[in-house]
Amino acid sequence: MTEQTNRPIGQQRHRDKVNRARDDAGSAVYRSDELCWKCRGPLVELRPPLDSWRYYCPACTHLTLTEIEAASSLERLQPGQLGAVVSVTRRLRIEPLR
Repeated sequence: MTEQTNRPIGQQRHRDKVNRARDDAGSAVYRSDELCWKCRGPLVELRPPLDSWRYYCPACTHLTLTEIEAASSLERLQPGQLGAVVSVTRRLRIEPLR
């Protein structure tokens, strides 16, 4: 049981997941002229950003930086730095407005 809700832990996890999904549902998507660093396909812009990620590539299914931002991040690596996070895999369901 969790202390806050007195529900079994599995039920609390499910409720947390539903609440996160509700938070994600508030984002709107817009066409963008920016390109994906991986597939060079068009990105969509998320407003407001989702978990601080501003762009999403529907083809690669990841939250990502633009091609220019990714290249810039990799050019500015510090000595001893192994790399830079340029995308995070996340499947989003984008539905058109009715």
